[in-house]
Amino acid sequence: MTTHRNGLMIAISVFLFMSASAHAEGFFLGFSLGGGDADIDVPIFSSGDEFSFDNESGVLAADVFAGYEFSNDVFIEVSLQGYDNFNVTLFDDDLELSVVEVGVGYYFPSESKLRFFAGGGLAIWDLEARESLVFNPGPEEEVGLDGTDFFIEGGTEYRFNDWFRMGVTLSHSELDFGSAQSIELTFKFVPQ
Repeated sequence: MTTHRNGLMIAISVFLFMSASAHAEGFFLGFSLGGGDADIDVPIFSSGDEFSFDNESGVLAADVFAGYEFSNDVFIEVSLQGYDNFNVTLFDDDLELSVVEVGVGYYFPSESKLRFFAGGGLAIWDLEARESLVFNPGPEEEVGLDGTDFFIEGGTEYRFNDWFRMGVTLSHSELDFGSAQSIELTFKFVPQ
Protein backbone atom coordinates (compact mmCIF):
# COMPACT_ATOMS: atom_id res chain seq x y z
CA MET A 1 0.00 0.00 0.00
CA THR A 2 2.95 2.34 0.66
CA THR A 3 4.11 1.85 -2.93
CA HIS A 4 0.62 2.80 -4.12
CA ARG A 5 0.61 6.01 -2.04
CA ASN A 6 4.15 6.95 -3.14
CA GLY A 7 3.21 6.37 -6.77
CA LEU A 8 0.10 8.53 -6.36
CA MET A 9 2.13 11.36 -4.84
CA ILE A 10 4.69 11.19 -7.67
CA ALA A 11 1.89 11.19 -10.28
CA ILE A 12 0.20 14.23 -8.74
CA SER A 13 3.53 16.09 -8.46
CA VAL A 14 4.44 15.43 -12.11
CA PHE A 15 0.97 16.51 -13.25
CA LEU A 16 1.08 19.76 -11.26
CA PHE A 17 4.61 20.56 -12.43
CA MET A 18 3.79 19.94 -16.10
CA SER A 19 0.56 21.91 -15.98
CA ALA A 20 2.18 24.88 -14.23
CA SER A 21 5.26 25.05 -16.44
CA ALA A 22 3.71 24.77 -19.90
CA HIS A 23 1.31 26.96 -21.81
CA ALA A 24 -1.88 24.92 -22.04
CA GLU A 25 -4.55 25.28 -24.68
CA GLY A 26 -7.22 24.08 -22.29
CA PHE A 27 -7.87 22.45 -18.94
CA PHE A 28 -10.41 19.62 -18.90
CA LEU A 29 -12.03 17.32 -16.36
CA GLY A 30 -14.61 14.59 -16.52
CA PHE A 31 -15.78 11.12 -15.69
CA SER A 32 -16.38 7.82 -17.46
CA LEU A 33 -18.69 4.87 -16.90
CA GLY A 34 -18.62 1.53 -18.63
CA GLY A 35 -17.71 -2.12 -18.43
CA GLY A 36 -14.43 -3.80 -17.62
CA ASP A 37 -12.86 -7.21 -17.46
CA ALA A 38 -9.77 -8.69 -15.81
CA ASP A 39 -7.72 -11.73 -16.78
CA ILE A 40 -5.79 -13.06 -13.80
CA ASP A 41 -2.79 -15.40 -13.88
CA VAL A 42 -2.33 -17.31 -10.60
CA PRO A 43 0.91 -19.22 -9.92
CA ILE A 44 0.47 -22.86 -8.98
CA PHE A 45 3.05 -23.13 -6.23
CA SER A 46 3.92 -26.83 -6.55
CA SER A 47 4.75 -26.70 -10.26
CA GLY A 48 5.69 -23.06 -10.80
CA ASP A 49 3.27 -22.92 -13.74
CA GLU A 50 0.48 -20.36 -14.01
CA PHE A 51 -3.24 -20.99 -14.07
CA SER A 52 -5.23 -18.37 -15.96
CA PHE A 53 -8.85 -17.42 -15.48
CA ASP A 54 -10.96 -14.41 -16.18
CA ASN A 55 -14.00 -12.61 -14.91
CA GLU A 56 -17.06 -14.21 -16.52
CA SER A 57 -19.62 -11.48 -16.01
CA GLY A 58 -17.67 -8.23 -16.46
CA VAL A 59 -17.64 -5.42 -13.94
CA LEU A 60 -18.62 -1.79 -13.64
CA ALA A 61 -15.65 0.40 -14.55
CA ALA A 62 -15.67 4.07 -13.61
CA ASP A 63 -13.11 6.82 -13.47
CA VAL A 64 -12.63 10.53 -12.90
CA PHE A 65 -9.93 12.45 -14.72
CA ALA A 66 -8.34 15.85 -15.25
CA GLY A 67 -5.76 17.15 -17.67
CA TYR A 68 -4.55 19.72 -20.17
CA GLU A 69 -4.75 19.76 -23.94
CA PHE A 70 -1.98 21.73 -25.64
CA SER A 71 -2.30 23.71 -28.88
CA ASN A 72 -0.46 20.97 -30.82
CA ASP A 73 -3.20 18.37 -29.96
CA VAL A 74 -1.05 16.65 -27.31
CA PHE A 75 -2.69 16.14 -23.92
CA ILE A 76 -1.63 15.03 -20.46
CA GLU A 77 -4.05 13.38 -18.07
CA VAL A 78 -4.31 11.94 -14.57
CA SER A 79 -7.19 9.60 -13.75
CA LEU A 80 -8.45 7.48 -10.89
CA GLN A 81 -10.13 4.35 -12.20
CA GLY A 82 -11.99 1.70 -10.25
CA TYR A 83 -13.37 -1.70 -11.13
CA ASP A 84 -16.28 -2.68 -8.90
CA ASN A 85 -16.20 -6.01 -7.03
CA PHE A 86 -15.95 -8.88 -9.44
CA ASN A 87 -16.06 -12.64 -9.17
CA VAL A 88 -13.59 -14.78 -11.03
CA THR A 89 -14.27 -18.15 -12.61
CA LEU A 90 -14.18 -21.26 -10.39
CA PHE A 91 -13.26 -19.52 -7.14
CA ASP A 92 -16.10 -17.02 -6.57
CA ASP A 93 -13.57 -14.53 -5.15
CA ASP A 94 -14.62 -10.93 -4.64
CA LEU A 95 -11.82 -8.68 -5.87
CA GLU A 96 -11.60 -4.91 -6.24
CA LEU A 97 -9.13 -3.13 -8.52
CA SER A 98 -8.25 0.58 -8.37
CA VAL A 99 -5.83 2.25 -10.78
CA VAL A 100 -4.25 5.71 -10.93
CA GLU A 101 -3.18 6.45 -14.50
CA VAL A 102 -0.74 9.17 -15.53
CA GLY A 103 -0.52 9.50 -19.26
CA VAL A 104 0.08 11.46 -22.41
CA GLY A 105 -1.88 11.26 -25.63
CA TYR A 106 -2.53 12.79 -29.02
CA TYR A 107 -5.70 13.90 -30.80
CA PHE A 108 -5.49 13.19 -34.52
CA PRO A 109 -6.25 16.35 -36.53
CA SER A 110 -9.83 16.63 -37.77
CA GLU A 111 -11.91 19.32 -39.45
CA SER A 112 -15.13 17.93 -37.97
CA LYS A 113 -16.46 17.85 -34.40
CA LEU A 114 -15.56 14.15 -34.19
CA ARG A 115 -11.93 13.39 -33.29
CA PHE A 116 -9.92 10.28 -32.50
CA PHE A 117 -7.13 9.91 -29.95
CA ALA A 118 -4.49 7.48 -28.71
CA GLY A 119 -2.40 7.56 -25.58
CA GLY A 120 -0.58 5.66 -22.90
CA GLY A 121 1.38 5.96 -19.72
CA LEU A 122 1.85 4.52 -16.25
CA ALA A 123 -0.83 2.60 -14.37
CA ILE A 124 -0.33 2.53 -10.60
CA TRP A 125 -2.69 -0.20 -9.39
CA ASP A 126 -3.98 -1.84 -6.22
CA LEU A 127 -5.85 -5.18 -6.13
CA GLU A 128 -7.72 -5.97 -2.90
CA ALA A 129 -9.29 -9.29 -1.87
CA ARG A 130 -11.49 -10.28 1.08
CA GLU A 131 -11.99 -13.96 1.94
CA SER A 132 -10.50 -14.97 -1.36
CA LEU A 133 -9.61 -18.61 -2.00
CA VAL A 134 -6.74 -17.61 -4.27
CA PHE A 135 -5.32 -14.50 -2.57
CA ASN A 136 -6.58 -14.69 1.04
CA PRO A 137 -8.27 -17.88 2.29
CA GLY A 138 -9.00 -16.52 5.80
CA PRO A 139 -11.87 -14.18 6.78
CA GLU A 140 -9.81 -12.31 9.36
CA GLU A 141 -7.91 -9.88 7.16
CA GLU A 142 -7.78 -8.17 3.80
CA VAL A 143 -4.94 -8.98 1.40
CA GLY A 144 -3.90 -7.22 -1.76
CA LEU A 145 -1.31 -6.72 -4.42
CA ASP A 146 -0.06 -3.44 -5.85
CA GLY A 147 2.36 -2.31 -8.51
CA THR A 148 3.12 0.00 -11.42
CA ASP A 149 2.80 -1.02 -15.06
CA PHE A 150 1.91 0.49 -18.43
CA PHE A 151 -1.45 1.17 -20.08
CA ILE A 152 -2.62 2.10 -23.57
CA GLU A 153 -5.90 3.68 -24.60
CA GLY A 154 -7.69 4.97 -27.64
CA GLY A 155 -11.07 6.30 -28.57
CA THR A 156 -13.15 9.03 -30.02
CA GLU A 157 -14.95 12.11 -28.75
CA TYR A 158 -17.61 14.37 -30.17
CA ARG A 159 -17.49 18.09 -29.42
CA PHE A 160 -21.04 19.31 -28.74
CA ASN A 161 -19.91 22.87 -27.93
CA ASP A 162 -16.91 24.71 -26.46
CA TRP A 163 -17.38 23.27 -22.97
CA PHE A 164 -18.88 19.74 -23.37
CA ARG A 165 -17.56 16.65 -25.15
CA MET A 166 -18.72 13.05 -25.09
CA GLY A 167 -16.99 9.95 -26.39
CA VAL A 168 -15.96 6.32 -26.05
CA THR A 169 -12.62 5.16 -24.61
CA LEU A 170 -11.02 1.71 -24.85
CA SER A 171 -8.27 1.02 -22.31
CA HIS A 172 -5.90 -1.92 -21.76
CA SER A 173 -3.33 -2.47 -18.99
CA GLU A 174 -0.85 -5.32 -18.66
CA LEU A 175 -0.44 -5.75 -14.91
CA ASP A 176 1.77 -8.01 -12.77
CA PHE A 177 -1.17 -10.34 -12.02
CA GLY A 178 -2.56 -10.40 -15.58
CA SER A 179 -4.42 -7.70 -17.49
CA ALA A 180 -7.40 -5.36 -17.23
CA GLN A 181 -9.42 -3.76 -19.99
CA SER A 182 -12.43 -1.50 -20.19
CA ILE A 183 -14.74 0.27 -22.60
CA GLU A 184 -16.31 3.42 -21.21
CA LEU A 185 -18.64 6.25 -22.16
CA THR A 186 -16.75 9.48 -21.39
CA PHE A 187 -18.16 12.87 -20.37
CA LYS A 188 -15.60 15.71 -20.59
CA PHE A 189 -16.04 19.29 -19.45
CA VAL A 190 -13.78 22.15 -20.59
CA PRO A 191 -14.10 25.15 -18.24
CA GLN A 192 -14.09 28.48 -20.09
